[in-house]
Amino acid sequence: MNYRSSWMTEELDVFRDQFRKFLGKDLAPHAEAWRHQKLVDRSAWRALGEMGALLPSVPQIYGGLGATFAYDAAVIEDIESVVPEATAGVSVHSGIVAHYILNYGSEEQKLRWLPKMATGEFIGAIAMTEPGTGSDLQAVRTTARKQGNSYVINGQKTFITSGQTADLIIVVARTGGPGAKGLSLIVLEADGNEGFRRGRNLDKIGLHASDTSELFFQNTAFKLAERKTEAMIARVFIDWCVERLIAGELDTVTASMAKWWCSQKQVETADECLQLHGGYGYMQEYPISRMFVDARIQKIYGGTNEIMKLVIAQSL
Repeated sequence: MNYRSSWMTEELDVFRDQFRKFLGKDLAPHAEAWRHQKLVDRSAWRALGEMGALLPSVPQIYGGLGATFAYDAAVIEDIESVVPEATAGVSVHSGIVAHYILNYGSEEQKLRWLPKMATGEFIGAIAMTEPGTGSDLQAVRTTARKQGNSYVINGQKTFITSGQTADLIIVVARTGGPGAKGLSLIVLEADGNEGFRRGRNLDKIGLHASDTSELFFQNTAFKLAERKTEAMIARVFIDWCVERLIAGELDTVTASMAKWWCSQKQVETADECLQLHGGYGYMQEYPISRMFVDARIQKIYGGTNEIMKLVIAQSL
């Protein structure tokens, strides 16, 4: 695809060239081991930190590069292309947790946590989802009761990215009455925190022991032509959104449109491409099988696509 994102710069080209080489040489060879052990090694986080790939748009005083969101977008795009096993953790760590702290934390908190997140010493996570609540945060039952200068948290969370390795966890908890206004974000340092316990590392979908038969392909070229067209549309739309975000002009409705439509097309594309591979597509040794499995969660986390459509509908 002969296309260059409008937000790319020569400086970012230099960074991405070195970054892609690093990903391919230093991280990609470990991807299979990470899949088997169901987590990314801490050494990889530290290596990403040394490359300046963690918290790139956070100010330098807090350990970041002080760059624009274009660097965040480039980092996630390159990780997804070369070593997608690390995408979810890094995107939550750098794109969500760090910016909650940057935007809402005190100066002491920012100086305490962000530099460690930028080096990979601390891994960040956000604990929103609870059993039975899904994306409806207004139904959160976890509570946080103020006691002196801290809070006592009681409750349960599930489906938490980096839940096994996180050092710093932002917990969505109820500190007031019902509804959204009664919710707060409480930051928990995992190390030495009595009463905090990690559950099992969840097994996600995949019929790993199932035997497979051959299938045959039809209409392959037409299907790929359709998907290439949709990929170009998505690319242009996302670039436009990135431009708006860098300029401070991206609104919630447009962001919701981008999230639901692009994640929906990702799932549809992965499903169709797996079908074209026949039975081989369901074998873990083929990259399409991982793309298929990993794509499905995109419609759920970060706010379900149903919630995204609700946000859009309210603007009509």
